[in-house]
Amino acid sequence: MRRVVLGLLLLSFSATGLADSLDGFSYKLRVYRNGSALGTADMQYVLKEDGFSQFITRTNGTDGVASLAGAGVTETSQLIRRNGELELVSSRIDTKVAWKTGTKSTALQKGAKIYEFVDGKDRRQAPYAPGLLDQHSLTLALLEDLRAGKGPQFVYKIINKGRLETYTFKRVGEQKLDTSLGKLDTVRIDRIRESSDGRSTRIYFAKSLDYAPVLIQELNSKGDNIEMRILTVR
Repeated sequence: MRRVVLGLLLLSFSATGLADSLDGFSYKLRVYRNGSALGTADMQYVLKEDGFSQFITRTNGTDGVASLAGAGVTETSQLIRRNGELELVSSRIDTKVAWKTGTKSTALQKGAKIYEFVDGKDRRQAPYAPGLLDQHSLTLALLEDLRAGKGPQFVYKIINKGRLETYTFKRVGEQKLDTSLGKLDTVRIDRIRESSDGRSTRIYFAKSLDYAPVLIQELNSKGDNIEMRILTVR
């Protein structure tokens, strides 16, 4: 379930006061594995005061084995806008499968100079750098850059499990898709990996819906095809 996707720490420095170019939104998507329904994913982006915002995705198993196991993942990213760019303040991933639960968190601390990652077993630190995101908030960054007419290549610096990484995406074309909201003209974005190892990621953003992600496809090295298909946009 993590691959489907998949407390707020106040900074010691203030926001720049620039207006957020993203409006709040709420998307609901149906999650499938190899064509069989697993559950639903609810994405919500909320603007807060003083330049802060929150992006939450709640994925819940409502069908088949995922339902029986009570599987669920909640990903929360707290962000701030500095110099016109989104930047990670803290992130948290809460997972639940049957009786097992787990939490992984990353937070900016020590005078906003260090990000610290904690997962109950490991604790890692990475230096602060302007404009860092997490894997979860990449969807926001792509959505915003598409609205701004940027591309065809998109490069983002992220912090993942206490390590700094670079994620690259590319606009590879346009496609008309049949969705629960009707036929939509979409822009297809692929993640570019140095070594794919059989993995691929494709995201289709609907132009008429302010580039809402209406189809997300992930194929892992084991051949599992995970899809998230749009149900509602608010």
